[in-house]
Amino acid sequence: MIVLNIPVQEPIDSWLTDFISQANRPQANRPQGSDGYQLLYIGGDWCAPCKALKPIVEAKVKGKKTLQAYEVNLDETFDLTSSRLITALPCLLLIHQSKI
Repeated sequence: MIVLNIPVQEPIDSWLTDFISQANRPQANRPQGSDGYQLLYIGGDWCAPCKALKPIVEAKVKGKKTLQAYEVNLDETFDLTSSRLITALPCLLLIHQSKI
């Protein structure tokens, strides 16, 4: 799973919109072809369910050629108080062809 270290303090909804449209996604890590899926795992260090789910997600995506997983640690990046997209943690977003 690729950890996204995002050094910005912007509303997460606008960042997610850009990520989904591939503007913020690392070019070298995008799955090849239009059949590629991206899994965005959003969690926090303090979140016990996040800690329990992370190894399961890592095990499921390992070796999948049409799936690339990204991890965002909200403790280091964003404030969720204004988010309309993320209402609970952990949050998994499956993205395909710029759609959730």
